[in-house]
Amino acid sequence: MATLSDFEKMIGNRKAIDAELFTDPSISEDLSEFVNDSKEFAKQIQEMIRRIDENEPFTEKEYGQTNVDGSFLKIDLAYIKMVQSYSKIIS
Repeated sequence: MATLSDFEKMIGNRKAIDAELFTDPSISEDLSEFVNDSKEFAKQIQEMIRRIDENEPFTEKEYGQTNVDGSFLKIDLAYIKMVQSYSKIIS
């Protein structure tokens, strides 16, 4: 299974892309989108872990907001976006 860094190295390398038998001509853009979405998902998980480690609860104002890093909603949105971009690559 390829790691995220493998996908990142593949972006723009037509020979490597062809070796993986990707047929969509926009695959470099799709791989780039997946890498970015994966990094955003990881960032959101790390932010939630940081808040837990530092005992930094969400305020009432922050709770339920989609723009607060590390919130369940922002993690969910980042996950959905990452899965969608992955599905674009494998379809």
